Amino acid sequence: MYDWCRTYKYDIERFDLATFIDQSKANETEPNSVGWYLYEDKKDFSKQTELLRHELGLMFDSEIRYMGVWDYYPGFVDSLGPHIDRGDIENAVVFMCPRGELIVTLHDPETKQVLETKKLSGNNIMVLYHTKFMHHIEGVGDLVVFGLPQDFDAEMFFRADGKYFKRHTIDYDVDKLLNEVMELYPSDPDKITTFNYFPMSEGHTEYTFTFDPLPDHMRDAIERTTGEKLVPGITYLSDFRNTATSLDIHKDPRWNALGPIPPLLSMVCLDGYTRFYVWTGRNGTKLLDMCLYGPGDVITFDHTEVFHSADSVLKDRRKRNMQCYSYGNEAVPFVVQYNDWYKKYRPWVEQFVEENNITDSIDWEQPIFTAYDNYVLASISIIDIEGDIGYVRTYDAHKDNTFEIAMRPHVIDWAEDNGLKPMVKREHDGTVVDYAL
Repeated sequence: MYDWCRTYKYDIERFDLATFIDQSKANETEPNSVGWYLYEDKKDFSKQTELLRHELGLMFDSEIRYMGVWDYYPGFVDSLGPHIDRGDIENAVVFMCPRGELIVTLHDPETKQVLETKKLSGNNIMVLYHTKFMHHIEGVGDLVVFGLPQDFDAEMFFRADGKYFKRHTIDYDVDKLLNEVMELYPSDPDKITTFNYFPMSEGHTEYTFTFDPLPDHMRDAIERTTGEKLVPGITYLSDFRNTATSLDIHKDPRWNALGPIPPLLSMVCLDGYTRFYVWTGRNGTKLLDMCLYGPGDVITFDHTEVFHSADSVLKDRRKRNMQCYSYGNEAVPFVVQYNDWYKKYRPWVEQFVEENNITDSIDWEQPIFTAYDNYVLASISIIDIEGDIGYVRTYDAHKDNTFEIAMRPHVIDWAEDNGLKPMVKREHDGTVVDYAL
């Protein structure tokens, strides 16, 4: 199944296309035989559109084949009517309307009934699969068309869903969402976490903060869009600013030292353009899937199951995504809210530690917020390093205010995912109480 078009927010005002079009029109008395008021082939492109063509080429990973302008003046009627283009030299087209407003409609190829309508104006662009879907254009304005060459992989680009991901458009105004998110951006730099290690490419940095909590209307919009129930307490903003341009090929662990990681990741793109890849393995021997996503796109995939990577397309632009997690069809474990830690659960753990004379160094600021099954309310993990041996213990708080020390299998999985080999395990009454790595 394919989408008939894709629309993206894109700042075309900075190119001042209206002035360029007016200057070009002054040299033309009438449109050419095809109907273009302005047409440039790649061998005679104007200098004024060089940067725009360069950015479009980066976004769609193709060399622009031609540029043309149709003048939809008041009273203009497109004699073609609803039609499918032959695509003699192009495989898809990029539309923009720097002045005026145009309506692009999708039609049933048999009855020519209108199936869907898109508005085109201002700072947005449309990529149209014009060689596959019947379409028509009406309105008043300048229609600027850039042709993508025949080697542009339109089938992959316009797929509604990939083989390894699902694509949606956020059911909320993306500009408004970005503004609301940035109003929540912490002013205290200590509340911003920085990542500059794998899978970040060398020299690149990601800045994140966790929503505490995620506002209800944002959660509702994302859940409405994806059809997935978000796990509370672990939605965060991933802000790459203009310092990070790529993520290396990786597969995220299903477990880490703090507990289980939900398998489904939904990336809500707020700005910037990213090319997302799925690979056969860490060495990237074979590309399995890919897509371009931009503002308003939501990409959902199992980040613990597939090897994936990403590249920013316009590397000097800020890129911000909301990262949201869900369990899909899996059973959802009991979730502990971050705000409940200090009020409800930390006192239990402190009492347990005191009564049992536990001398481990405990990081009280890093509890586990997602428990492992329905009877566990909260957990903390402690990692002791003795030389090159690491001991991991998990303390679980239960409904009846009692505690047990139990080693969870996720620690072994986490260790093996990080290249550590199990060396020694110790048991008490048949229960593994810690594991040496």
